[in-house]
Amino acid sequence: RKSATAGANVLEIVGEVDLHSAPALRSELAHLTGENGARLIVDLAGVSFLDSTGIGVLVGALKRARENNGQIAFCAPQNRVRRVFEIS
Repeated sequence: RKSATAGANVLEIVGEVDLHSAPALRSELAHLTGENGARLIVDLAGVSFLDSTGIGVLVGALKRARENNGQIAFCAPQNRVRRVFEIS
């Protein structure tokens, strides 16, 4: 689900982010980070599972945003999702 707040788009992700769901997420993130100076908040509160493919998609989006002078902030991960970030 997408919305906007304080000049940034907000992408709320719900469910599992894995090999199966990664292509759709990659596409959405590419759209939201493709513009110069794009600002994006990725709300991870609804993510119940995140694997290495999902991390790769999120890191790729972060790199793309930075290349386009944009920013991404990841917020509110559940403990098990936060743990994947910490390990990575």
